[in-house]
Amino acid sequence: MIEKNPRNARAFYYRSVARENTQDHSGAIADILSLLDLEPIFNFPAKWNYPDCEEIHEFIRILTECNKAIDYHTLLLEPYHKRAELKEAAKDYAGAIADYTKIIKLKPGNSETYFKRGKNKDWHLKDYPGAIEDYNQALKIDPEFIEAYYCRGIAKHSIGDLKGAIDDYNQIIEMANQLDSEDLGELETFLDLTYFNRAILRKESGEFQSAVDDYTFAIQLNPYFSDAFSGRASVKFEMKDFSGAIKDSTHAIKMDKECAEVYHIRRKAKMELKKF
Repeated sequence: MIEKNPRNARAFYYRSVARENTQDHSGAIADILSLLDLEPIFNFPAKWNYPDCEEIHEFIRILTECNKAIDYHTLLLEPYHKRAELKEAAKDYAGAIADYTKIIKLKPGNSETYFKRGKNKDWHLKDYPGAIEDYNQALKIDPEFIEAYYCRGIAKHSIGDLKGAIDDYNQIIEMANQLDSEDLGELETFLDLTYFNRAILRKESGEFQSAVDDYTFAIQLNPYFSDAFSGRASVKFEMKDFSGAIKDSTHAIKMDKECAEVYHIRRKAKMELKKF
C-alpha cells in the first residue's frame, strides 16, 4: 500500500502497529515519524494499539503536542527543539537537522543550535564539511564553546586536516592551562580525550615523542584510560622502546582483556627482545 501511495499516513500507522506487535520497536517509531510528517495532527485511535509499549505512547504524545504547538504558534522555538530531540532519538537525523535549521532561521544567534545541527551532520550523516561550518558558526557566537572545539577537531581529522584538528585541541588545552585544576569545570570532561586525540594526530604526523607526552598527560588525568596505554605502547614500539611497549601493553590488557590489537603490539615487542 505504501509503495503505491507513499503519502498515505494511515498506511504508515497500520504498519507501525504491525511492527510494534512483532517487537520491531525502531521500525514502529520510524513509521510514526513518517505519518506525522505527512499529517502532523494525526488522529490516533483511542487505544493506539501499542498495548505493551508505554515508550511509544509517550513518544506519540509528546511529538503530537510539539506538532500542535508548531501548527498554532509557528514562532515558538521550544516545540522545534523538543521535536528535534525526539527525531534524533528515533534516528531521523535529517528531520532533526530540518528542525534545527528552522530554529536558526527564527533565532540565528544561538550557538547551541548550530552545535546540535553540526553534531547530527557529523556523527550521523558523515557530512563533515557541513558540520565544520556549523561548529564555526557556534564558535563565532561563543568563542569559549569547549565542546564545539572538541567536535570540530574530530571532524577536521575525519577530512584529513591534521593541523586544523591539532589547532582545535591546542585551543582547549590552552584554555585549561589558564585555570586552576578546581576551576576546570566542563573542561575536565574533555581534557583527557583532548590529549588522547592530539596524541593520535601527532603519531600520524610522525611526532612520536610528542605523541608519547600527550598519551602520558591523558593517563595522568585518567589512570584507567586503557586506550591511552594501548596508544602509548604502539608509539613506544615505533620508537623501538620495546620494554616500554610491553609495560604499557600489559597495563592496557589488565584493564581491557578484549583488545586484540594490544596483544599484537606486546607480542611484536617480545619478539624484538627475543622473549619467545
